[in-house]
Amino acid sequence: MAGSGYVVMVVAGLLFAGIPVVARTVHLRRERSGRRALAEGIEVEAGCVDVFTTRSGPDGGGRGPRQVVLGFRTLEGREVRFQDLSGVPRVVGERVRVRYLAEHPRSAAVTDADPFGGSGRTLLLVVFPLLFGGAGLALAGFGAWQWLG
Repeated sequence: MAGSGYVVMVVAGLLFAGIPVVARTVHLRRERSGRRALAEGIEVEAGCVDVFTTRSGPDGGGRGPRQVVLGFRTLEGREVRFQDLSGVPRVVGERVRVRYLAEHPRSAAVTDADPFGGSGRTLLLVVFPLLFGGAGLALAGFGAWQWLG
């Protein structure tokens, strides 16, 4: 591989290692606003308006995680829908209590469970960065070693 190929390998490795940093930042921002909604938010009743699963795999034959969409009306009368991240199985029409911030109603969080999925999501947020970050740094390190050595 020519010298420029190793530069590309270093850049690709660093970009690959950056994926978990971005994912973790997005998750922390969402979790922080949800926790603030639980602590300071306005409590209202929401309803489960949609439940669906996504397809995964190259042929679309695998089933992805179950997604739950909750909807509620703010005190001002605005309709809001948001994704329930608690991981609690729900059915369409089910009623649940949520808290939301008046300035950011889409950052609502359910009050009946861990609104962020408990240990399953925490495990994902530890394993994912280690795998992707480690592989990206290894690729970048190997490319730099070959390029400079």
